[in-house]
Order: sequence, then structure tokens, then C-alpha cells
Amino acid sequence: MTENRPRLQAGLAPEVFSEYYYLKAELQEFCQEQGLAKSGSKADLNQRITRYLRTGERLASNSSEKKVFREEYLTLDSLIEQGIVFSEKHRAFFKSELGDTFVFKVAFQNWIKENAGKTYREAIAIYPEIAAKNRKKLIHSLRTIRIFVIFLRITEEDHCKRGSPAGNTKKHCRAVINIMHRI
Repeated sequence: MTENRPRLQAGLAPEVFSEYYYLKAELQEFCQEQGLAKSGSKADLNQRITRYLRTGERLASNSSEKKVFREEYLTLDSLIEQGIVFSEKHRAFFKSELGDTFVFKVAFQNWIKENAGKTYREAIAIYPEIAAKNRKKLIHSLRTIRIFVIFLRITEEDHCKRGSPAGNTKKHCRAVINIMHRI
């Protein structure tokens, strides 16, 4: 396929360019040769090159407009960035501030995403409240499960005492009760 395709060079018709597949490295090399921005996704490069071949216009990189300064090291006074993508850098920062038991919970991640522009100090301050809400939900869920298991035990024990119309034997009932006691 690569032998028959035209070489990517200035003067190539944009229609011909768009008919062929070029590697990202080839697109970047062409951009560098022509003085075009070579950063961005492959789709960005294709768009930039097509426009250049059609008009001769050199477009700036779209990705440079979208880029947000991201600090290499986080501090308590660092601002939460817009469109944050959680990384090991974030996890390490929160573990160092909140202790080794820190885990990223969805509720906390959502709070951070919704509060871009606030400081990490504010995120640290709100974390205990969010974690406590999660614990309360978990405790409520566990209580609900425990109540349900108790109900099942009572129902099974009662069912075993009266005998089962479905033909379950007392031996079977005792086995079910033993399993339920392990829960």
C-alpha cells in the first residue's frame, strides 16, 4: 500500500492526500518541513495539512489552545485544573496529605471535577465530609443486608419446622440454615 501512494509533499492535491493513509510520524515530518505546527492528534495533523495543501495557510496547533498549564508538583495552594485527569501524581499528593488509607472515591473525584479553580487545600478540607457520607451509605447498606439475612433465616427456620410443601427435607433446611449462619 505504501509503495503506490504518493509522497507527501507541498503541491500534492488535498483530495489525493485525503485518499491515502499516512503514519503520524510522516505527518509530523511533513509539518516540520513546511513550518507547520507538528503537535496534536493525528486528526489535527490531517486537518492542518489538508488546509495547507488547499490554501497554503499555516494553521496554529489546536492543541496549544486547549492546553492548560499543569504543575509538575502539586501543593496545597495549587489550583484544581479544568478538565482534570486523575493520575498517580494526584494519588501520591492526596496520600501524602491524607495518609496511606486515602482512596479515590467517585464522590470525591466528582467534587474535584465540579470545583475547578479551587485549591487542593479546599479539597483536602472537604475530603473527610465526603468520606463520612460514603461510610454512612455503606453502613446503611450493610444494615439493610443484615436485616434481609435475618428475615431469610427466620423464614427458613419457620419453613423447616412446618415442613416444606415442595418436598424439602429437614436435612436440606438445616443445611440452608447452616449456610445462612456463616453470612
